[in-house]
Amino acid sequence: MLPSKEVMRPFQHNLLYLCLLILFGASFWASNTYGDASPKLIPYEERRHCGPGNHRLPEHVSVHGMHSKLLNKQLCYLIVMPEAGFHPGRNYRTLVLLHGLGGTPMDWINAARFHESAQNLMAEGKVQPFVTIIPAGENGYWSDWADGKNPYAKLVVKEYLQAAADLFPLLEGPEHRAIAGISMGGFGALSIALSNPDVFGFVAAMSPTDLELALRSTPRRKLYLDVVGRNSKEAGLERVNPWHLVQAGRGAQQTFALLYGSREAEKFSVGTRRLHKALLKWKRDVHLYEVPRAIHSWTTWSGVNQDWWLERLSAFWPVDSSPSGAAGKTGSKSDSGQP
Repeated sequence: MLPSKEVMRPFQHNLLYLCLLILFGASFWASNTYGDASPKLIPYEERRHCGPGNHRLPEHVSVHGMHSKLLNKQLCYLIVMPEAGFHPGRNYRTLVLLHGLGGTPMDWINAARFHESAQNLMAEGKVQPFVTIIPAGENGYWSDWADGKNPYAKLVVKEYLQAAADLFPLLEGPEHRAIAGISMGGFGALSIALSNPDVFGFVAAMSPTDLELALRSTPRRKLYLDVVGRNSKEAGLERVNPWHLVQAGRGAQQTFALLYGSREAEKFSVGTRRLHKALLKWKRDVHLYEVPRAIHSWTTWSGVNQDWWLERLSAFWPVDSSPSGAAGKTGSKSDSGQP
C-alpha cells in the first residue's frame, strides 16, 4: 500500500531541506577552496607530526605527508617555496632545517618566522631562490641509533631529500645543499653533514649539543644512550658526535656557521667553542658568533641572529642568473664576531 500524500509531505520537506544543506555546503567549500587565497587550516592527520594545534600556514609554505620506509611510519614535512614561484628550466638549491628536542617543524615558522627571513633575503637579491625542507624527526637526535633500528640520519639523507626532489626541480651536489638546526637539530645538522660531505656543503648550527659533554652531566639519560649505545659509548661518540668527527679530519671542504648564547649550559656553549677551536685547528672554513647574555631559547636563534647565518649562506650561494639555477661554491673567508 502506498503512503498517503499527508504522510509524504513531511518526508518531502525533509528531503528538500537536506538537499539545500548539501548544496549550500558544496558552494561554501568551493568558494573557500578556489575563491579565498587566505591560508587554510592543516587537517589533523597531516599536521599531527608537524606541530600541535590548528596552525595556519603562511603563504608559500606547504605541508606534505610521507610514509617512511626506514621508520615504518607516517611522517610530515614542511616546504618553504620561493615567493616568486618556480620558473621553467630552472633548478633550485636546497636548505634543510632541523628542529630541537621536543620540537616540531612548525617551530621554524611560529617561533623563528624563518619563511619571512628567507623570503626577504631572496627578494633583496642577496641569494638565489631556494627551496627549504623542514622535516619532522621526533626526538631521535637526528642520528642513526646504535641499535640500528632507528636511522634518523638516513631518514634525512635518503627519504626527506628524495621526497622533496620528487616534487620540485632541485640541484644535486654539496655545493647546492645546506643544512641547519637548533640544539638537538644543531647537533644533527653537524653530524649528518660531517658524515655526508658529498651531500651537504654548508652547515649552520645554533647551540648544537655536544653529546660527550651532555653524557658527562647526565650519564644515565636514556636518549643519549640510545644514540651512542650502552656498551661502547666512546665508539658511539666517535661515530656521531661532531667534535669527534672533526677530530677525525671530517669537514675539509665544508663551510660552518656556529652560534650560541653566552649563558647557555656547557653542553651548548663550551661544546660550540671547542668545536670551533677544533675546526680552526684543521683550517676549516668556519664562522662563529656568541650572542651576549643569551640563554637556550628561540630569542637566541631568531631575528638578527638568524639573519647572521643566512648571510653566511648567501655568501656560500652566490647569485647567478643562469637558467640552471647557479652553481654554488665550497668556501669563503672565515670570520668571527658580530651579526
